[in-house]
Amino acid sequence: MPEHIRALIIILFLSFLVFTYIRKTRYLGIETVDFRNNSRIFYLISLSAFLSHNYWIHILLASLIVLIKVARDDNRLPLFMLLLFALPTEKVEIPGLGIINYLVHINHQQWLMIILFIPLILKQSVAHSDNRGRLTITDGLLLSYVALTILLSFREGSITESLRFAYYQTLNILLPYYVFSRFITNLKHFRDTLFYFTVACLILALIGFFEFAKHWHLYAELKNVLGLEDKFAYLTRDNLLRATASLDRIPLGYVMAIALGFYLVIQHGIKSRFYQRIGWGILFLGLLAPISRGPWVGALIIFITYLLTGKKPVQKTFLLVIGLTAFLSVASFLPYGDRVVQLIPFVGSTDEQNIDYRQRLIENSMIVIQDNLLLGSTDYLETEEMQELRQGQGIIDIVNTYIRVALEYGVIGLFLFAGVFITTFVRLLKKLKSIQDKESEEYRLGRALTAVLVGVIAMIGTVSSVSVIPLMYWIVAAMANNYINNNEKPDET
Repeated sequence: MPEHIRALIIILFLSFLVFTYIRKTRYLGIETVDFRNNSRIFYLISLSAFLSHNYWIHILLASLIVLIKVARDDNRLPLFMLLLFALPTEKVEIPGLGIINYLVHINHQQWLMIILFIPLILKQSVAHSDNRGRLTITDGLLLSYVALTILLSFREGSITESLRFAYYQTLNILLPYYVFSRFITNLKHFRDTLFYFTVACLILALIGFFEFAKHWHLYAELKNVLGLEDKFAYLTRDNLLRATASLDRIPLGYVMAIALGFYLVIQHGIKSRFYQRIGWGILFLGLLAPISRGPWVGALIIFITYLLTGKKPVQKTFLLVIGLTAFLSVASFLPYGDRVVQLIPFVGSTDEQNIDYRQRLIENSMIVIQDNLLLGSTDYLETEEMQELRQGQGIIDIVNTYIRVALEYGVIGLFLFAGVFITTFVRLLKKLKSIQDKESEEYRLGRALTAVLVGVIAMIGTVSSVSVIPLMYWIVAAMANNYINNNEKPDET
């Protein structure tokens, strides 16, 4: 049996386990028929990718499947969330028909946004909702950031590349931000969207843990079958395989940390404590599987932030810290426990050189940033300070999104970029303060959004903006702003 078929069988089986688990939970507010139909779409998209043996045939089949689905049920955001991680993020070129080499690149996530979001925007009138046409300070900062990056792209001299870049910025930033900040109109829509995101992450978590346990990347052969470039080799840390699932090591951990944050509010729709704990267990396995330590810290920050916005914040945070300290103390004496402790950043000694590299990255980058302080430069990688950071693989890994923004677009670009998240955070706190019922679902949702936002702000200071990482931080910022701006009475049904 071909390896990609074996991988398909395992992926479908693990997905089936998650869908069965979700049906058992009887999650509140989710229609059984809708869930069954969306589950079928997930299966069909997976089958199309693994069996078509051609990327464009898959795109055609998958487009027909999705369009038939949304023609019957136009609830697009939950479907987008469910399918978001169904396939790898590698991109292919759309041919230029002999006029140019290629038009643009496209990947699974971009295809989803094109087929689901653009028709949604064209269909819905801006006048439908008060908050769709109104710009906020956060919207202004985002628009200014995108405009600045597009204008600065013309410094490189190629008009064709600059036009492509403008297309990518519109598709990858403005489109998802607009949809998620405008088209979730009430509390039920929030619940549905986050629920299906959680389901997708539960599937991703099981696939990741399977890869970790069996030392086998399930999507690697699919990339070969579809002609996608597989950039990610089998990498280990302390002789343990770092899982990738359909993403990559760090993006997988990053997504799992976000899922854990949203599960803090999603779990309240599951009546059974037993099934709640199963969900926690699966997501924690998914967080551990890629052995990406930045997301571990990010998840901890998310939990602490969530506690700090609730009742008895100091007491609960103190108990969390005591519990973690006790766990680390006991783990050292358990079988394999010392190995686990050694992997923990700032505690263990495994791959200590990564922390040293990050410190050198900040120090050297500050020198380069000062040379082009306001608007950055296009050749910053060629400077002596950055060349000193070149690693054994021949790359200069800028594992800090803020640093990369400052290097490319200067402090003006960094101000606009960071301003999107800072203003969102400040406005979220004001929104939470204005809610009287601290036990309501609306308040719990606000706490989760605040916690995830803070976690994202912290994590992107330790990672490059690759794979789905930027898409997720724009979606989180967009949903937070939607929550802030939505003054309609929540639909509690």
